Amino acid sequence: MKFVLAICLLALFSVATVAQAVFQCQAEGLYQDSAEPTTYYQCAADLTYRVLSCPVDAVMPKDLMLCAEPFW
Repeated sequence: MKFVLAICLLALFSVATVAQAVFQCQAEGLYQDSAEPTTYYQCAADLTYRVLSCPVDAVMPKDLMLCAEPFW
């Protein structure tokens, strides 16, 4: 019984952790994923979003807000 309870608590904690990491649009536009610079969010006027990726070997610097080849 303790094993089942431990599994349930672990599953509940995992769901809560994932729920906190969900992106929320603040305004229409493009936003870099802070954990992955090759991924970004395209927010619509109704504050829904699409997750998009830069082409291979490109990243989205926060100051440019477009996918670009890294300069290093």
